Amino acid sequence: MTISKEKVLTIAMLISMVIWGMSWSSAKVLSQYGSSLNLVFLRFLIVSLTLLPLLAILKIDLVPRKRSFPYLIGVALFMGVYSLTFFGGLHFGLAGAGGVLVTTINPVFAYLIGVIVSRKLPNKRQLLGLGIGIIGGLVLIQVWERFDHLMQSGNLFFISAALLWAIMSKINSFGARTVNPFNFIFWVNVLATVVFACIVDFSEIKTMLVEGDTRFWLNILYMGMINSAGATVCFLYATTQIGAERASSFNYLVPICALIGSWLFLNEQVQWFTLVGGCIAVVAVLVLNSGKNK
Repeated sequence: MTISKEKVLTIAMLISMVIWGMSWSSAKVLSQYGSSLNLVFLRFLIVSLTLLPLLAILKIDLVPRKRSFPYLIGVALFMGVYSLTFFGGLHFGLAGAGGVLVTTINPVFAYLIGVIVSRKLPNKRQLLGLGIGIIGGLVLIQVWERFDHLMQSGNLFFISAALLWAIMSKINSFGARTVNPFNFIFWVNVLATVVFACIVDFSEIKTMLVEGDTRFWLNILYMGMINSAGATVCFLYATTQIGAERASSFNYLVPICALIGSWLFLNEQVQWFTLVGGCIAVVAVLVLNSGKNK
């Protein structure tokens, strides 16, 4: 790969991480316009419609593979429930705090799931990383508060979202091996759209679309087209070019961008426990990954 192409990919990845981080503020705005169920359906629908011409331009075969079906169903299921908890948490909680909590605790959950699946006892470094991650998570959710605070602050939703995303990512890692990853993510969104179409109230969705103002349309298109389709496709492509390890390292920018976005667009004040807990969780992820690729 030439140096110029590597620079372009690096810039593209940086932009994608900013887009992902800012999506928390955008989703917070959308949570004021309708139920989580309706918003999730619209998001999946827009992503599917956006990916279709992109796959045609990239000349990627749209035909799904039979061996991919179990993974498609699993990823679509967990991504759908994740999306519900994602919007549910933002209905109660802050976008910045949620963005930091989910994106920093998710890798810890993912690593723990990997240990369980492999049926190997964690070594001392892994135990240290998991222990630090738990401490960071406890600080982020303000464990010293009453239990009802977890629900009122949206933290219980955010914790569930982080766990669901970790499980979904594990299933996705197996499913993406059976077919082109772009093909896989397209059919995941199509399948999720079909499932949610069976349970949403289309009269409420029609009202939302008709009465939606410019702010609503800008954010729903941002979430569906720019964030879920554009940035995700860019990330998947970069992964094939620079490797998964290096591409994943850019994810550390997401919680920072989520905090900055919530401060700029929603006037949310950054709390000390969000910064401290987020930093501790990032240290945990660095410890967990320190032995993988020195």
